[in-house]
Amino acid sequence: SGNYMNLGNTQLKTNPSYTFAEKFLEAIVNKQMPSRYIVNKLYGPDMSRIVSDVLNTFLVYYSTDFGKPRKHFDSPSEIISKRLELEDDIQHYNLHSRITCFDLPSIKILEPYYGEYSQAVQKHLEQCFKLLLLRKCGISIAAHHNRVGAIVRKLRLDNDEPCKYVTIAVLHDTIEELLNYSVDERNSKYGLMRYQDFIDQYIPENIVTEICLITNHYDLILAHIKNDFHSGDLAFNKPNLIKELDNLIKCNISGLHPYFEKLIYLVQDIQLGNDLYNSLKWICYQNYIREMAEAAIRTNNYRIYIVKAVDLLDNCHGSDALDLRGKIRNILKLGIWAKQGYELSTTHSVVNNCVMEIYEEALDYSEFIILKYLLEEESRLDCLAAALSNILKLKSILFTDKSLSTSELFFEPPKRGSIK
Repeated sequence: SGNYMNLGNTQLKTNPSYTFAEKFLEAIVNKQMPSRYIVNKLYGPDMSRIVSDVLNTFLVYYSTDFGKPRKHFDSPSEIISKRLELEDDIQHYNLHSRITCFDLPSIKILEPYYGEYSQAVQKHLEQCFKLLLLRKCGISIAAHHNRVGAIVRKLRLDNDEPCKYVTIAVLHDTIEELLNYSVDERNSKYGLMRYQDFIDQYIPENIVTEICLITNHYDLILAHIKNDFHSGDLAFNKPNLIKELDNLIKCNISGLHPYFEKLIYLVQDIQLGNDLYNSLKWICYQNYIREMAEAAIRTNNYRIYIVKAVDLLDNCHGSDALDLRGKIRNILKLGIWAKQGYELSTTHSVVNNCVMEIYEEALDYSEFIILKYLLEEESRLDCLAAALSNILKLKSILFTDKSLSTSELFFEPPKRGSIK
């Protein structure tokens, strides 16, 4: 079911026990014990009783927190189909091959793709290459940026404003990934305190609003504060955080004042987990997506929200090099985007198609992670515990009426029991 058919999933389905694992997972999410026949098929008769005891303990402790299981459906595939179209687009690969080889394209080569914004795109690519910014798999981060831009081009979001949203797609991470590393003509780094100087240098004036909207400024600020605390040997706690945010407000950094104020509110008034830094990052991410959705409603322009969907889905598509935590984080981000997109209650067909597609992809990715553990042939009891733990972490995807808590994302120990 669904659209997620990468090589790993295809190979997983060739396992003779795949159907039994699916039935096993289906029973659990429906708060039921799998039949003894299914358990025997997966774990053998000798382990059957032990596995049943583990499952019973899990269901007693945790199934009350489950909601209504999310069902698969034949979703649209607006984004995936456009990504697949790129495989037959030789013009795209002529440019993309240069980027993957760290060969800076000329303005002449970029112009057919990025028009009047070609110089800004070239400058972005040049910095990515110069700083050797890589993804976990070892390729340049610019490859992700260019592919997101190419998919947005295929989606034809630029009919009335040539190259604008394609460029926004390529530059969507410019501030987050270059601000703290790029230097000016005097070889001085920009950083948070010179935020406006960086914007003036790297972002074309007529897309500043959109680029700022798609940038997670909360992440930038929290990373800056964490680095300051580390340098000053200060604990990352609420009193120190509030004091630091007050100091940053006094600095009058153009464009960032609203984010400082929102962060103070979040720190003061929202219940946070034990890991303050990561808990706050997660809460801020939800706030960031909500603000993007609110801007879409306010301006009756959903294109930035769609660009973000393309970005998130491409991150999941290329997440094989990530550890499990990174993969789950990417999946949960899909869920946040889709949930907020659903709550837009818009009649915009592309947005609604993307919401359905991303919900389905998130569900497929989630099930793949869990089923892979259920089908492991070594350390089977450990892998069963891991599969059950991932059901808890992916609750907001597996069930239609469950919101995500910080503990589910950042792997704090469950409140009850010992399944981890």
